[in-house]
Amino acid sequence: MKIDLDYYQKILEVFVESEYAVIELGEVIEAVGCFDEKFLYHYMRLAENGLVSSSEMTSGTLGDVGLIQDCGDFFPVRSKLIRLTQAGDDFANSLNNKEVLEKLKAEFKDAPFKAIFDGGQKILHHIIKKKVDTLLQDSGETNS
Repeated sequence: MKIDLDYYQKILEVFVESEYAVIELGEVIEAVGCFDEKFLYHYMRLAENGLVSSSEMTSGTLGDVGLIQDCGDFFPVRSKLIRLTQAGDDFANSLNNKEVLEKLKAEFKDAPFKAIFDGGQKILHHIIKKKVDTLLQDSGETNS
């Protein structure tokens, strides 16, 4: 299965748009439509990269993030309270920036997850730096 950045954005948006620091896994599943192999693939990548955790701030096991395995099949614990970690919030911010998302989709479509994450952060920092430089230039012009 390939990484789908639009799908990641959809998952992460549930956390970002919530009024609560922790949400139930069921809310995420409901927002994407169903618990299927696509969800499992993407959610497991978020967990193994430390982007989501339990409300107790643990993510070392699938159980920590609301998944149980029985006879080779995975099942969600829909009531499990989960949260975005700081890294998860950073990833969400990069995917919520249209310019970053489009560049990642165009230039990093077959890249490993870490390259996508790091690339998104660097692109976003570059965009922010350009905005800060512009603000500082504008500030200098008005003080002259």
